[in-house]
Amino acid sequence: MPEKPEKKYSLCLLFDSSQITPSELKSRIEDVLKKYLSDIELSIKPNHSKFIELNILGSRETLDKCHKKINKILLDKGGLTFIRLRDEVGDEVRKQAYSILADIEQRFRTFINRALVEVRGFNWGESLAPSKIREHAESIRGKHQNNDFILDFLECTQFDHLIDLVTAEVSEWSKEKEISVYELSEILSDCTSILDINKKIQDKLKYFSFWDVFSVYFEDLESWEKLKKDSINCIINERHKVMHHRPIRLGAIQMLETKRIEIFRVLDSAKLELSEPEAIEAMDILEGIMRSGSEISKRQKSTLESVATILESLKSQIAIDSVAQQVARNSQLLKSQIAIDSVAQQVARNSYLLKSQIAIDSAAQQVARNSHLLKSKSQ
Repeated sequence: MPEKPEKKYSLCLLFDSSQITPSELKSRIEDVLKKYLSDIELSIKPNHSKFIELNILGSRETLDKCHKKINKILLDKGGLTFIRLRDEVGDEVRKQAYSILADIEQRFRTFINRALVEVRGFNWGESLAPSKIREHAESIRGKHQNNDFILDFLECTQFDHLIDLVTAEVSEWSKEKEISVYELSEILSDCTSILDINKKIQDKLKYFSFWDVFSVYFEDLESWEKLKKDSINCIINERHKVMHHRPIRLGAIQMLETKRIEIFRVLDSAKLELSEPEAIEAMDILEGIMRSGSEISKRQKSTLESVATILESLKSQIAIDSVAQQVARNSQLLKSQIAIDSVAQQVARNSYLLKSQIAIDSAAQQVARNSHLLKSKSQ
């Protein structure tokens, strides 16, 4: 039976023809990929007055290496404007990576839900989750309430929210906090030494996280902490490439598979149930998280109230300024009107005087004429 031919994959990019000519692009591509030219099919052609299309066909492994070379030398250092139209190797990698990522995500959800239900009860999300995550979950649940299935809290969260929930650290007081007289009085109330005061303040500044709650479930804390340090950020980075259709290397599959094995091994080692002292320890940590969340909410509320006060003052100032401007305009108009009235009165007076003078002059002329007539008559 004849051997099945190896599948060929395509990488297609568009370049700006105002930056480079087809012949220049061909020369540069051949120089960058000279090591692989015998294993690929290369096509460079103008397909529009503004574009040059580069298309490369080759095996999955070869094309993955070509893509890396092009990205590093031609695109990054060359500064050419481009669009990635087709990346068939990346498409295949993303499909395989998606199933691994989904598997990891679901295992995390299962562990988190089971642990927090044991320590806090089935409604843990309503009291423990940060407000941003809780509001998002409530929004998603509201949009799907008429569907065939009712969603639980974690089913309404995104993977990034899930990781934030697990790894985020909170403290009751921030290091920049300004302590009120009441808070200082509360701290001093049952302290007998500087050491007592220092301990109380350090307790207020202490960071809490759900990660610490989950740590109670593991004997091998080093492996659990290693997940946080080495695996979580790596998984998030690769997930962004998969979910947002970004370039991804062929090696991501093996790397994610290795991470999945590590994560499952650690999660499988979790205790099925906590002892009474362990449950109390976990509850104490949750109480710290709740106190911290309450304090953060107060700070946020105080900030919002301050902003609202500033806005209200600003509105009032704008209103006052508007009135002041109106008064100024009216005052100016009033002054102008007074000036006009004054001029009008002066004109009226002058007109009256002019009329009086004319009358006097007319009378004088009449007297003069009468006097002349009288003299003539006497003669």
